[in-house]
Amino acid sequence: MICDNFSSHFSNYVDEVVERLNIRRVRLPRYSPDLNPIEQIWDSLKRDLSPRDAPDLDTLHRLITDLFEKHAQRLSFAEAWIERFLEVQKLCP
Repeated sequence: MICDNFSSHFSNYVDEVVERLNIRRVRLPRYSPDLNPIEQIWDSLKRDLSPRDAPDLDTLHRLITDLFEKHAQRLSFAEAWIERFLEVQKLCP
């Protein structure tokens, strides 16, 4: 599980869940949104959404959901993150 430094990601409750589910947490370095794959997806979504118009809230919700799913399914986001993260791990053991 990829975690930025938001305090709730490392609360006692989350620690217990991580341990119980045998999940490995990866802590991103501070102030590194470029390493967080969700930030890349949000940037792409905002870029694609900005020139569009939605006549109502339901249409806007569907448009955001569709764009998010489209971008989240792109393997290039994961590949880019893996490559960058592995480089950071080499620099900061």
